[in-house]
Amino acid sequence: DDELTHFVDANIKTMQAALSNYTVPSDTELRKLCVKYIPVRLALQKLYSKVKYISLQATAEFKNFEAEAYMATRDKYNNANKDKKLFLSKQEIESAARVLYKDQYAKFEANMALAESKRSFVERLTETWASYQFILGNLVKMYTAEAGATHLDAYATQGMD
Repeated sequence: DDELTHFVDANIKTMQAALSNYTVPSDTELRKLCVKYIPVRLALQKLYSKVKYISLQATAEFKNFEAEAYMATRDKYNNANKDKKLFLSKQEIESAARVLYKDQYAKFEANMALAESKRSFVERLTETWASYQFILGNLVKMYTAEAGATHLDAYATQGMD
């Protein structure tokens, strides 16, 4: 929990640093925000790729462990010295492996959950940042329209003189 909380807090602080101070930006600030958008987007893409890889790796490690635990448990209970009628079924072997290796299962499953939580968080953060592009675009349009209107007002005022 602490590791995930630290990860989330650190990334939220990074995103907040990339944003303005929660006020309507001036024309100059808007230009700066637009310039900073792509590098932050690329950094988020890189971070997402990294946490996705870590999540996939955690899952692969768990599957490998699970297969090894299954095989070891099967070999322990279904050995050549035993009557085949007494062999455990696949489900019984899986359950026995979970009991025999419960601490390792818990460790791998916690590692997978943490990795998946980080991946999911960064994915949502990336989606939020993509919607920020829409906001920036609308602000640019607003400033462009205001600049055009101001230019027309100035032109109309000059014509009246």
